Amino acid sequence: MLEILVPQVADELSDAQVIRIELQENQDEIDYIHFSANGTLNDNAKTDVTVEADLTTMEYDSQAANIPTKVKKAVKRGTKESNNELTEDLFRILSAWKELEGRDHFASNLQLSADCGPIAFNDNLQMLRVNEEDLTIYCIQKNGNYIYFIDKAICNQYGNAVETGNEELMEAAKLWNIAYQTCLNGDFSCTGSGDRYIYTLKLDQEGMESVAYAIAPEAKKLGVSLESGSIQITLNKEHLRMIHFSCSGSVKVVTADVPVSLNGDVRIDDADTELEFSVPESVIQTLGEEE
Repeated sequence: MLEILVPQVADELSDAQVIRIELQENQDEIDYIHFSANGTLNDNAKTDVTVEADLTTMEYDSQAANIPTKVKKAVKRGTKESNNELTEDLFRILSAWKELEGRDHFASNLQLSADCGPIAFNDNLQMLRVNEEDLTIYCIQKNGNYIYFIDKAICNQYGNAVETGNEELMEAAKLWNIAYQTCLNGDFSCTGSGDRYIYTLKLDQEGMESVAYAIAPEAKKLGVSLESGSIQITLNKEHLRMIHFSCSGSVKVVTADVPVSLNGDVRIDDADTELEFSVPESVIQTLGEEE
């Protein structure tokens, strides 16, 4: 049980651990299960460890539940088709991600660059991600102006519509989710130890296109041929510090093949994250209406 709850220290768990389970039921149905354990690790320091976990049931509409056919078949067979596992490295990445997204808000510096024949730029932006009234709102500061958006809508700090041309900022914000999904579905290599880990994920064709067109949406019109791409994630002291995106290839300009390079860096800025930040009420009202 403890190996499921804390897989990152599974190799150091004592054989004599004791776990307590408290179960609460209501009208013959389980409402709540609480797990707790205390003990020591099998390390040199005999580190004390305390583990607690809560499992709470939720009501759901059984008619609306849609279980994929492949999942149903796998359950009946009692086997799984892939060998994907929640490895220690993947657990470390997901834990860092969960910690960051669990904050009320966090800031990051977003640097985007592209050299795609007729399209070339090097932009340095500040991006904030805010959880506000059941909305996940992104805010990007560009040229002294603040642009706020969710998946379906975009506005300025006054809640008014913004001029056409800022939609590429919404595309750039997708880099965050692209990296997360790639971690879940891709294979990665790891370097480093102790407090610092660097994970590198190679991108397939679909992944390269997702990254490239999030960095430079206009590049899609050029017929760019992408040949290699990767995502590099840096953790320091179990915290997510930087995500680097890179893609390269070529594009035909007139009759010549010109090299193409697209890069993006997301650097988490804890100093800015600790500052108080609030979304204007006019923005919440505008974006909330579109949700």
